[in-house]
Amino acid sequence: MKGNSIRLRLTRPEVARLRDGEPIEEACDFGDGARLSWTLESFGGSAVRATLKDAGITVSVPEPAAREWADGDNVGIYAVSGPVDIAVEKDFRCAAPRDDPEEADAFPNPACR
Repeated sequence: MKGNSIRLRLTRPEVARLRDGEPIEEACDFGDGARLSWTLESFGGSAVRATLKDAGITVSVPEPAAREWADGDNVGIYAVSGPVDIAVEKDFRCAAPRDDPEEADAFPNPACR
């Protein structure tokens, strides 16, 4: 998050799950029961939207847009929901190789082709 913007970066397995209609969820536990979470879901609506309830952010993407993005070459889905800018992007490998297990699930970096 930065200012009034939300940017979610998804690995290849997460993009495939979203394409197949499964929600993606992550959370950060602060201890003592305090938790911040986000969910990315596809839905039957016509516009990307972001909502906040309690300490959870939900970003909803129309099903056709999620499928087209997952199966295509576009880097991200970009939209505005009220005052919030939303970016849902494919997570690319770093240009310089590094020993990070999460790199295996990232998309190939287009700058390194």
